[in-house]
Amino acid sequence: MRARTELMSSTGTSRSLKEVVRALGGVLSSPTPSYPLADDVQEVIRLYLDRHEEIEDQDSQRLQDELLNLYHKFVAQDSTKQPAFLGALRHLRLAIRGEDRLLEWWKLLLRPTFDRLGHDSTVAAAARELLLSVLVYDDDDDLDGELAHVSELFAQEVLDVYLEKTSIPGVDHEGDFAVDDHARLIGNHLESVLVDFGRKKPKVRVWCTWGRSCSSHRSLGINQS
Repeated sequence: MRARTELMSSTGTSRSLKEVVRALGGVLSSPTPSYPLADDVQEVIRLYLDRHEEIEDQDSQRLQDELLNLYHKFVAQDSTKQPAFLGALRHLRLAIRGEDRLLEWWKLLLRPTFDRLGHDSTVAAAARELLLSVLVYDDDDDLDGELAHVSELFAQEVLDVYLEKTSIPGVDHEGDFAVDDHARLIGNHLESVLVDFGRKKPKVRVWCTWGRSCSSHRSLGINQS
């Protein structure tokens, strides 16, 4: 009886994951994927999350593998698909458990997205929303401390990139210090993320690059009033 129950559970999990993959594949295969995601796609994701309120590690890895397949198939070589895919990751955030899986998306997608960021407000908004979904969490949902831990890791990553883009000026043709325009653009976007993070989680502190503990908004010298 137990084996039958486990089999039925596994079958249901597999079916719901296939539905998510099918829905996202349909979105990403479109020449112009919609962003935000359509209501019917969000509903498929919501049903999947309802079935996985306490997702097992193996199920989270299956989801990660499917998302990586979708990324490499549709998104890696086509930046127009990025907003929709970033939106999908944001909606699925709570099912992507463990720092290694989330940091994989930071290295593979988020950090490169910010490094190549132009004036496309849609990409910037999608990346920002995904970052904030990792940084800002509900304390009541963080029973084992994982959300806080991952938030701290991401806050440090974002702060490090912000400092990299804004704290080391170049020298212009007249010998004056100048920050590259593209670096300034990236810095402005990341500063906005950190300000929102500081406002929503004011008690969270990160370890600044120069070796002392400080809150994100304080390290930037930002007045939150």
